[in-house]
Amino acid sequence: MVHFYVAGNAANNDGNNTGDFIYTNTLIINEATTSGIAENTEKNIKFFPNPTADKLNLTFAEKASNLKVLDIMGREVHSQAKVELESQLDVSQLPNGTYFLQVEQNKLLQLKRFVVQH
Repeated sequence: MVHFYVAGNAANNDGNNTGDFIYTNTLIINEATTSGIAENTEKNIKFFPNPTADKLNLTFAEKASNLKVLDIMGREVHSQAKVELESQLDVSQLPNGTYFLQVEQNKLLQLKRFVVQH
């Protein structure tokens, strides 16, 4: 079992500790847990065409519990829960640019890049 501890200080820069807040969190990972970063990401999510102008066709090896589209700055521009194995995402209203598809499957987050080009 591996324990990760993190702490952060949200300070208001007034020279004292009033108004400041300390954030803490812990993550425990069992040895048997795998990240699935290298081998699973290519197999679990397929999408086309890339670049796309209006529709992004999605195919998942497993149902996704959550899907988000993030812009290049990491801001969420679309969110969808309970995505089917085959789905279509309408991106016709998004401006030209690079976006990221963030998919959650079985507590694993995966990030895929795609381009919208009208």
